[in-house]
Amino acid sequence: MINWRGVQRRLGVPADGVPGPMTFAALLREMGAGRLAVPLAAGMARELGMAGILETRMRLVHWLGQNAHESAGFTRLEESLNYTSAARIKAVWPSRFRNISKAQALVRNPEMLAEEVYGRRMGNIVPGWGWHYRGRGLKMITGANNYRWMQQITGLPVFEQPDLAARPDVAVQLSARYWRHVGCSEWADRDNVRALSNLINRGNARARQSPIGLADRARRTEQARALIGV
Repeated sequence: MINWRGVQRRLGVPADGVPGPMTFAALLREMGAGRLAVPLAAGMARELGMAGILETRMRLVHWLGQNAHESAGFTRLEESLNYTSAARIKAVWPSRFRNISKAQALVRNPEMLAEEVYGRRMGNIVPGWGWHYRGRGLKMITGANNYRWMQQITGLPVFEQPDLAARPDVAVQLSARYWRHVGCSEWADRDNVRALSNLINRGNARARQSPIGLADRARRTEQARALIGV
């Protein structure tokens, strides 16, 4: 059970014990959010309870930690791919850019970069789909197959309208409904950051590989833990 009055006192908002948009916006700001805090908070107030995320402190802690990692501290809901250096492109996709000259041609060329790294995979079978189905939402849904699947499990038309996933209210809906559908709460209740990260990042909580971004996911989860008071 979450001690909302305690959380609200730590956040410096009215301690009425009722989690609402003001409380969630303050939480998001502490996690790094700027202009997106208010619109995301409105979605959280509507969606998190229905997804069971507010039933335990650990679920909210881990939801905040995982989504903060995916959205760079709740500051972005869309992948820009507008990289300013070839070295950074090579660092992000080392297996696809074994030499710097190939990456250099894609500096400040986000649409071409998207086609290079996402085209012809993840269901992106049509030229231009690498860019069309680039990462969006809190979870950064990427690839036509994932947009289609998210549409199936949520009922939201994000395959036909991928830009919809970058709308704050829809981004929260997608995240919360995904969380419930794949069973994230089980691993959050166990306080198992690695398994939960693998479930979200690789689709398999028991994957042998280390999930991408595990250290940052763990750091942001600890930040949320301090705010929620676990």
